Amino acid sequence: MLILILKALFAVATGMVGGYVHRSLGVAWGVLLMGGYFLGFWLWKYMQ
Repeated sequence: MLILILKALFAVATGMVGGYVHRSLGVAWGVLLMGGYFLGFWLWKYMQ
């Protein structure tokens, strides 16, 4: 469970860093990362 939280925090942090580099792209990138993470998580849960 802790690993999942760390991955989520990492995705948010990556999106924030991207936001500083590319203001508009950073937000979209953060959303894509979070969306991809949750999609992967639910697919993994479904496969179990």
